[in-house]
Amino acid sequence: MESVLAYIGMGSNLGQRGDALMQAVIRLSEVEGIAVRRLSQFIQTEPVGGPDDQPVYFNAAVEVAVELSPRQLLDVLQEVERHLGRDRSREERWGPRTCDLDILLMGELVIDDAPDLTIPHPRMHERAFVLEPLSAIAPGAVHPVLGKTVSEMLDDVRGGLVTPATQPSDEQGEPAAQDESGAQAPLLSVIGLPASGKTTLAELLAMELPAKIIREDYEGNPFLAESYCGPDAMRLPAQVFYLLSRVSQLSGAHWPARGTFVSDYGFCQDLVYASLRLSPDDLAAYEPLLARVSPLVRPPSAMVYLDADPAALIERIATRGRPFEKALTVDFLSAMREAYNGVVEACDCPVLTVRCDDVDLRNHRPRAKLIERIRQAL
Repeated sequence: MESVLAYIGMGSNLGQRGDALMQAVIRLSEVEGIAVRRLSQFIQTEPVGGPDDQPVYFNAAVEVAVELSPRQLLDVLQEVERHLGRDRSREERWGPRTCDLDILLMGELVIDDAPDLTIPHPRMHERAFVLEPLSAIAPGAVHPVLGKTVSEMLDDVRGGLVTPATQPSDEQGEPAAQDESGAQAPLLSVIGLPASGKTTLAELLAMELPAKIIREDYEGNPFLAESYCGPDAMRLPAQVFYLLSRVSQLSGAHWPARGTFVSDYGFCQDLVYASLRLSPDDLAAYEPLLARVSPLVRPPSAMVYLDADPAALIERIATRGRPFEKALTVDFLSAMREAYNGVVEACDCPVLTVRCDDVDLRNHRPRAKLIERIRQAL
């Protein structure tokens, strides 16, 4: 296998921080298929987000030449973390840790095929504690999605052109309170069938418009997996969780006046799913609640509809690593597609339809054309 240059971000704020980072580098150098090329100086940085009063971090970046697949490299990094005492199952999100190793860049690869593997790192462009050490060893390395060098991204952060999330809730995109003027910031919602690339596109648009992202809280839905693989009685609780979560995230009463927001879902999809998945009795119980809360939601200023052939999406779903989605069928997705087409026809705002099985929006050129249309619509 031909070697690929990869860049690893490193951080530690528990125990002997500098020793932990050096031990990580040593362990990496001992792995067959990894050659450590360059290591940045360690810098001290204040924690960004997470619990209060956690210790100061040591951060660094390391350049490695790898003859491993992205998945193999990730497995190596997580094994090194475990060796140095990190237990991901017990730690608080954005909380202190003995050692944190992240793949920042890996050649020109763009990967978003699984919940735990995204390359480039989805937030590297907004984090000075990542970009500062990385710029010391690879200032000219190019982000394959944004088309910017590490130095340029660092200048954007220092110049205030990119605002990092400071809490997990910010990262999920819950908007700040509206000001007294009554004005409301525009909202772009990305809709489409499962595996059509809604979250990937929303993240890219958030970086390039720029905008703050609002992510669907599917990981927080305690009923989701059982609603697909368990008894039918779990479908209504799962749907109500989504409904109330979306109302909370898109609350018109607290919508801000400034900025731009992009969501990886549309509130309209709640009824799409409910009408296809709930029994007649459950749907009758759900519809009055939907009617009650719908006026509370900030409507989108525009939507992007990612249309695709259901058969192609079934193939993508098989690679996503979400076991409960194996219950999805071509017939179900076809019915959902027909329902979405009805939503698009009845929509009051501009809807930009993209055939995502024909156009790869991870590529800059087609995405740039879409962004131009979005700016005109907003």
